[in-house]
Amino acid sequence: MNNDDVLVIGGSGTILEGEYDIPVKVYGSLKVDGDFIVKSLECYGTANIEGDLEVKEDLKVRGSLKTNDIVINGNCSISGGVKILGDLECSGKIELDGGADMDGDLECSYLVVKGGLRTSGDIKVSNDCEIHGGLHVGGDIEIGGTLIMDISGKGRTRIKGNIKVNEDLEIKTRDEETKIIIDGDIVVYGTANIENTEIAGVLKATNIILGKNVHVKNDVYYVDKIDTDPASKIIGKVIRISSVE
Repeated sequence: MNNDDVLVIGGSGTILEGEYDIPVKVYGSLKVDGDFIVKSLECYGTANIEGDLEVKEDLKVRGSLKTNDIVINGNCSISGGVKILGDLECSGKIELDGGADMDGDLECSYLVVKGGLRTSGDIKVSNDCEIHGGLHVGGDIEIGGTLIMDISGKGRTRIKGNIKVNEDLEIKTRDEETKIIIDGDIVVYGTANIENTEIAGVLKATNIILGKNVHVKNDVYYVDKIDTDPASKIIGKVIRISSVE
């Protein structure tokens, strides 16, 4: 059904690529032959966009969405599943309660992950970021505010690149069988409070608190204070520095 106010897909439909300056709601199955530009998009069914998606306001996915690059000028809420063959750029907040599988980079203002996120690219968040679900990142993570990783479950969370946090970093798990692996370096301009984590690269922060079961395979640099649990291990040197750079 289509009217002047909203485009509703109730059954199965295919539409041409183009700009639709109205809200779009998908309850059935939608296929778009090319790029899709909309005012807002709510997907409760299935949407397959064979091009890029641009949303001028908010994106909400309760069903499933597959597309190439996504640009969102508002906020993004996902409790279903999305497959993104390119990048995801959101000017507002991304709340991920479902699952997201990405081939490119993710960039947003705020990020909260309670479901699962896998990306082959980088993650860049200009403010705070919270990770409570599963995470697999093929590139780097850069956080403009605070990064909290409070991971539950018995799976693996892995970051293959580096982590840079402009404020504080907290990494903890709710189960000792949960394994967090960081292949790159960690640089934190505030306090790094870490447990149950394996770090292959260098760890550098103003203050460092290493809780239980932390294994750092390289050097550790700190400015003001370091506190290490007896159950943790540092293979490299522990070096005091004047500032985090």
